[in-house]
Amino acid sequence: ILVPCHRSHLDYLLISSVLFDHNIIVPHIVAGENLSFWPLGAIFRRCGAFFIKRSFAGDRIFPVVFARYLEELVRMEVPVEFFIEGGRSRTGKLLPPKLGVLAMTMDAAAGAREGRKVSFLPIYVGYEQIAEGDVYARELGGAKKEKENVGQVVKATRVLAERYGKVYLRVGEPIYAEDVIPRRQWAATPKDRREEILMGLGERLMHRINQQAVALP
Repeated sequence: ILVPCHRSHLDYLLISSVLFDHNIIVPHIVAGENLSFWPLGAIFRRCGAFFIKRSFAGDRIFPVVFARYLEELVRMEVPVEFFIEGGRSRTGKLLPPKLGVLAMTMDAAAGAREGRKVSFLPIYVGYEQIAEGDVYARELGGAKKEKENVGQVVKATRVLAERYGKVYLRVGEPIYAEDVIPRRQWAATPKDRREEILMGLGERLMHRINQQAVALP
């Protein structure tokens, strides 16, 4: 399970590109439904993305379908990638961990094939200059976040003509789900205790991402 920090829309493209260049299977990526618009939605889906709702509140069917799909990916030993912060950081500082998808990946890890270990791999991605820097500055100044659309994609093509300096991609030490809690104990663990375990795991992952951080200009 790849767990990168989230700085830019370029994150998942760069990570998959590096893996592909090194003949490593590219991951299936948990993406927000805000990116599921034409034509990017179809392109991202073919690149391994699958889209989820920002909130499961009031929806009884989608969480079950998503959980079963995630469980099947883990059983098939397909790499999965999700951004534990839930969204892009506008300041460069790590955001608090979101536990929803993390909980579902722990559920899926408990159903992995016997003798196989599921690992969470913390990944740091750092940019000398963020392509969305101007947008972030406006949002931090009080502007409302714009919903992603085709117009933004057209405007973003100018990024291809600019230079943004270096990108640093560094991988921390993995954390094995079995070392967090034995799989046979996870299902029987009370809800409040699960939340404590997930928060501890989330904080450990964020710490290991932060350990790989590079001081940038």
